[in-house]
Amino acid sequence: MGSKGFGADKRLLQASEFKAVFQGPSYRVSTANMLLLARENELTQARLGLVVGKKHARKASQRNLIKRIARESFRLSHALVGVDIVLVARQGITQKDRAELREMIDYLWRRLKKKQHAANVQPHQNCNTKQ
Repeated sequence: MGSKGFGADKRLLQASEFKAVFQGPSYRVSTANMLLLARENELTQARLGLVVGKKHARKASQRNLIKRIARESFRLSHALVGVDIVLVARQGITQKDRAELREMIDYLWRRLKKKQHAANVQPHQNCNTKQ
């Protein structure tokens, strides 16, 4: 797959990878229907894990739609690097249509990028030129 694909190198696959994000997230962003947890990694790319339980999306088609939209949005999002991400669906997620889901997930990516940027920007030292 090309760099825009969603190969195994861009996914969280092992339970231990999910556990690491759940136990020590560096970033946490949420909406009423979705929670994003992220943890810094030592890789040059971001990796995504999805948790859409039967409790919140009873039908397999609903769970698959949510995951498909999240993967596509992740694939197209730019400037996400060096972070493992877990998206967790919450109550009421199935009440959203495709466009609302996509907008909500895009919003989570923007918030994560903003938090990453804020964490990486060092405060300036006192630049007072008066002596």
